[in-house]
Amino acid sequence: MIFKSCLKQIAALLLVALSVITMIGASNGETPPPLPLRVPDTAWRPLEQRWDPGLQAKLDQALREDQLWQSLMDRGKMAVGLVDLADPAWPRFARVNGEAMMYAASLPKLAILLAACQGLEDGSLAETPQIPPISSK
Repeated sequence: MIFKSCLKQIAALLLVALSVITMIGASNGETPPPLPLRVPDTAWRPLEQRWDPGLQAKLDQALREDQLWQSLMDRGKMAVGLVDLADPAWPRFARVNGEAMMYAASLPKLAILLAACQGLEDGSLAETPQIPPISSK
């Protein structure tokens, strides 16, 4: 039963993220820049310095439309960070409970997998032969 509850919360949070991204992305009508993003070192700034009040207002409005999300945010049980990379040289940043430290479950694994895929692609990581499973005797 606990697993189902956790699964529902994770699914809800993913839907929140996708909904917010879709709503905000659709509002500007721009196509995303090609990947990989190229930004000069001189243009780099920490996200806190890229906070955008307009993006923050849209994020707050989108998240507060759902009572469950409202309750989770008010109790410090939900945090959302949003980065708009429509202009890679000038990203926009918004957050809710951004100072709260929360365990991100599978998100660290996704970053590791992304880094491994990039390493395989650029040759800095070599694929090794598959290790046969250990038989239980």
